[in-house]
Amino acid sequence: MEGKMRIGAGGSLALLCTTSEGLPSQHALGQLLRGINQQLEENVHSLEHCMEDVLKLGQELPVPPEVTSPREVADFMVHSGTLDRSRCDSPEPQDTTDLLRRIKEALDQHPGQEDALFNSLMKISSQQGLCLPLPLVSSSHVTSSAMSLNAIPDEDDQGNVALWSEISVHFRGHFLRRIEDLPVTGNSCKKRLECLQNSLVFSSTRDVWRKFRALRNRQWTEVLKREDLHGLESFGSNSHSVSSLEQAQPQIMSMMAEDCMLLNCGIFDGTVKAPKAIRDMYLTGLCGWLSGLVEEISRKKSQEDGKERRKNGRQKDKGKSAMKMSGSREAFAEETEEDVTSPEDPGTSSLSRGDMDLLCRAVSVFLALERHVESLVSTMWDPSHREMRDGQRAPLRGVLKNSHSASNINQLVTDSDSTDVDSAPRETADSETVHMPIWQWRATLFELVPDVVVSLSAMVHTALKSGEEEEETYAQNRTLPTEELCAGLYGGELDYPRQVSSSCAALSRCLQQLLPLAVAGSEGGTEQIRTAFVAKTAAACDQVVAVLTKVAADCPHQAPIQNMYICLASAAFLRNQVFHFNSLLVNKGERGPLHAAYQSLRDFVDSLEQQVVGYHGNVVAASVLQDPESHNWQDTRAFYEGERCSFAIQMWSYHLSALRRDLWVYAPPRLGQHVLACVLRDSLAVLAARYSQARPTYNRTPQFRSDITAVLLITCSHLWSVCDSLHCLLDTTNPPAHPVTAIHNHCTTLMAALTVVSSPLADLYKVFKKGFHKKKKKGDEGEGTGRQNTQWLHFLYPGLFGQLGSFHELTAKQAAYVQLKLLCSQPAPDWAMLLHLLIMGGCQAPVLLLTQTGLKETVHSADNSPSAVPACGKLHCQPNSCAQAGTAEGSTVLQSVVEVMLCCPQYPSVLAKVLLPVIDRLEGWEFFEVSMFAERLEKMPLWCKCLVDAVQPIIKSVVMCAVDYVADHLGKTAPPNMAAALSALPCGCRAARGDDSDEEEEKAMSTKVVLTRALACLLSALMETVQTIPTAVQLFCKQLQDKLTEKEIQTAHSSVGLQLLAGALYLALHNQMQLEQWAGHTMKQTIKDNLSLLGLCAYHVLTATVASSKGNMPRLAYTFMRKHGSWLTEQIDNIVESVSNVSVDDGSSAAVLEGGNLEFLQLFMSTLAHNILQEPQGKKNLTHLFKVIKANQQWFQVQLGIPPLLGKDDLPQVVPFEPNPGSAEQGMTFDPLLEFNSIGDCSIDQNILLEFPWDWAELLQSDLGLSEPGFTALLQHRCDITDESCLGTDKEKRHVATLRGKFGLEQTSSV
Repeated sequence: MEGKMRIGAGGSLALLCTTSEGLPSQHALGQLLRGINQQLEENVHSLEHCMEDVLKLGQELPVPPEVTSPREVADFMVHSGTLDRSRCDSPEPQDTTDLLRRIKEALDQHPGQEDALFNSLMKISSQQGLCLPLPLVSSSHVTSSAMSLNAIPDEDDQGNVALWSEISVHFRGHFLRRIEDLPVTGNSCKKRLECLQNSLVFSSTRDVWRKFRALRNRQWTEVLKREDLHGLESFGSNSHSVSSLEQAQPQIMSMMAEDCMLLNCGIFDGTVKAPKAIRDMYLTGLCGWLSGLVEEISRKKSQEDGKERRKNGRQKDKGKSAMKMSGSREAFAEETEEDVTSPEDPGTSSLSRGDMDLLCRAVSVFLALERHVESLVSTMWDPSHREMRDGQRAPLRGVLKNSHSASNINQLVTDSDSTDVDSAPRETADSETVHMPIWQWRATLFELVPDVVVSLSAMVHTALKSGEEEEETYAQNRTLPTEELCAGLYGGELDYPRQVSSSCAALSRCLQQLLPLAVAGSEGGTEQIRTAFVAKTAAACDQVVAVLTKVAADCPHQAPIQNMYICLASAAFLRNQVFHFNSLLVNKGERGPLHAAYQSLRDFVDSLEQQVVGYHGNVVAASVLQDPESHNWQDTRAFYEGERCSFAIQMWSYHLSALRRDLWVYAPPRLGQHVLACVLRDSLAVLAARYSQARPTYNRTPQFRSDITAVLLITCSHLWSVCDSLHCLLDTTNPPAHPVTAIHNHCTTLMAALTVVSSPLADLYKVFKKGFHKKKKKGDEGEGTGRQNTQWLHFLYPGLFGQLGSFHELTAKQAAYVQLKLLCSQPAPDWAMLLHLLIMGGCQAPVLLLTQTGLKETVHSADNSPSAVPACGKLHCQPNSCAQAGTAEGSTVLQSVVEVMLCCPQYPSVLAKVLLPVIDRLEGWEFFEVSMFAERLEKMPLWCKCLVDAVQPIIKSVVMCAVDYVADHLGKTAPPNMAAALSALPCGCRAARGDDSDEEEEKAMSTKVVLTRALACLLSALMETVQTIPTAVQLFCKQLQDKLTEKEIQTAHSSVGLQLLAGALYLALHNQMQLEQWAGHTMKQTIKDNLSLLGLCAYHVLTATVASSKGNMPRLAYTFMRKHGSWLTEQIDNIVESVSNVSVDDGSSAAVLEGGNLEFLQLFMSTLAHNILQEPQGKKNLTHLFKVIKANQQWFQVQLGIPPLLGKDDLPQVVPFEPNPGSAEQGMTFDPLLEFNSIGDCSIDQNILLEFPWDWAELLQSDLGLSEPGFTALLQHRCDITDESCLGTDKEKRHVATLRGKFGLEQTSSV
């Protein structure tokens, strides 16, 4: 039994290559390779010993002197008859007949036990040395006729051949039925491969391939028919057929993928190549289906054209008769000529709109199938192709056992090297390079090409009519109707808007529908479709651009400014669509047929962007910032009695907030960010120029200080919205032309004017009393941080930007909040930012999220199953990418966090950093006590369920091995043991004695025997597949075990990972509904109950020892442990080693990434986020976390201890946590009164603006980007420097005199 259970590393690697659990970890892979190397070394030593024995035997034989090598010695022994004395006697025909009849009787008497009988037959062949009649291809007709002239048939041999033929037919039929009974897709690839391999024992490779090809062809056809029947009530013949193809497409693609995996195993090597096999099984039949659809459309079109011609003919006859009766021969001739030569009306279509829709949908499916086949071909192996040789079937007496005949060995060589050619047609191997199979499905469209071209033009013309209707609506009420895009499209790499004009939506919907026909038009006669599509697309875009140009020109004097935003969004949307079309139609080395149209649209978008920026720049400079009363700096009276800042500054803040809201609603996110950044840059340029030239009087100096303070605070609040990355916000290496670079420079200018003009005289004198270049500096920091245009953020917001350096010099809490604030301020979700926030700072954000919320959701409920949400159905909505459909209810924050962390292989330690604080917060260490673990699994906490879900793929493959064995053997009678009944071989030799397992097979297949063997199969499969456990889970189990050891909590075999796997197996085998879903069919209640017992036994076997209490476990488990203790110990040790032995260098990749360049870090996170989005639940998890974090932004600020922007040192009041944010877009509402009285998230407090706690000493000692002439110019703008009447004491006068002397200034006025 133990010998049967032992599986080496080579078997493990083979199993890993055929499963989908993923690649093993680095440690596990190293362990596998070491095992393979050890096996190879043992094989080398075995071969060396064998060759030594051959040489020793050759020395004892009278071999010629020239024979020296082991190969020459072996050849001499074979050809010289030296081995004749070791050979068996020729088997008697009657003995062979008795053996074959025994096999035949066993098949007849035990129906349904063919698999067991086949295994018994293979065991006889391997243990007893019997050579089975392999399925050699029959010889050619010429060879057969030549043999029939001289050969005398042997009746006994003919009878044995007939018996073996009956046995072969029986087995072939059984394995074929098993293949037919398997699900067409799912987890049946391994079983299908096993059945095919067994069939090859009784049939030639060519015959098995032909039957398998016919079966798969029939199966995908039945899938198509089954989908056809589901929609029979709601569709007609053609539309229903196309709909069934669309619904069957995923299943057909899955069948192709599974068959490709099977073909890559080389089972049909030498008979057919994998690409040709895919073509024969699927592509040819699908091409015939498309041909039938085209013929049906052509027939329908011909019937409609015939009716139309008959109708027009009757009308023309009546008209011609009337003309003849009137005597107008000239009119009749002109009418006839016009009928012959006039082109078809562009408003009519050769194909109906419904037929065009069907054709487009069908072509779209075929393009998807073609891409799928190309991806499959790229993964196919390219093995060496050997020509298949045909040979003559040997007599049964010769192949059942070697005889004395010297021709037997030569016969084997002759059979394998025969070059006879079968007269029947045979399939030959293709070229040795794996290529895409030739699939001429586009050729079926040739007859419809002229009709499709006409119909395409008509459909585009009809779509453009909506633009004419839109112009009429605009002329009446000066508004543009809009249509929303699917939320899943918003933003993205191409920067899509939220909504576009209705005319653009109609045109895009039409072009998107026709796009598959254009993409398919890449060969021969179908190129006309592509040419027509390109021409119509370019012309339609020009027409739409003309309309948008006219509408934008009316803004804002004759139409609302929102129309300009809609035009900008529509133009950007068309630009993206044309770029997408061009990328699909382009050929290698070319720009693409729509490159000129794309360039034109891109230039149009740039011009509209400049128009928007210019308009708002003029409005800000000429209207918003115009306030003569507040900007009268020479007025000796205080503005508004010195109680507030300028109204113009407050209106400027309100204007920016309103503009941001409009851009976020209408414009594409990145384009809207750039427009807002340009407007902010231009308005700051105006403000910087004005305030750097202002000369406020003594009473106006507080207003001057308050205004600049307000400008800097407003800029800081909007800076989060105009920066799309961390390096854009804080990196001083941004390009000079970047708007944010200019914004930082203007703020630095304002900060310099604020510091020099309005700082207290005493602080100014203390720093500059010795001159500009000898000013007092704060330590050595002035040199290290000089010329940084972002340091104004530190002076303005020291509670957040506490250090005068890069982002990496911030504290962990400050860095986390900077990332969070930047993420929440973006117009669209930025998945790279979100992922960086979750990982940075030791996963501080997710740890706060899970530990500070009370963890109300951490108790698992079996009824809390996620419910799917239907797709939104908006413009270009795709169910697989729709944001609404991807937001499934029932998912928790913890589940989303764990699933995202498991998708970050570059950060294997993040899972432990997140879950260990959660367990500690809940005091869940006692949960892992081995004595109570099984009982607690029924009501396990949610964090434990997340771990079970993490290893679910491994558990599924392990469990299905045992499920299949139990389902195949439980309740069935034991087949006869052919090896035990065989006392003597046909050759007269005594049958070799089998191992102990042969005695067990003689017993009836009782429930105990079946479950025992299923348990052994379960443990062996677990040992094999545990190598693929995620590294993050391994590291978590290792750190968790260390914590449990510290707390003296006992775990199974001192391995919490083993205990977790045992619990997962227990839960999986008790979940009967899930088992039926995995198996793909319903099970008998007896089988499900025994599987539950098997799960309990597996748990006790993995977690208990023989010395444990016998009463706590099933008797089956106790007996298994007593009987197979040594083997079980070895298996458990291997599992514990695979789970626990993991080494991760935390200071390597993660540290390099965290401390690296911000721009590189953004690119890396973008790549990682892209990989997560490809996961089935990736986008749902990221969207869920983004909504929760954005809804609780202020809560995070309190938890991280970040003071508000407009506050002293006190934190905001305690903010409640919102675990279930609404689905409505946050930040889309706009309250004018609230925005007017707010700066960012804080209400405007005029007292805080007037008494802002500037650190004047640090400001004056820092580098504000001023040269000595610049500092001197600003110094002259101080009222106390130019007007002694502002000085109240002699000390102040002495300070002013000193500064004047140092900087060469004179008194300009005296009051």
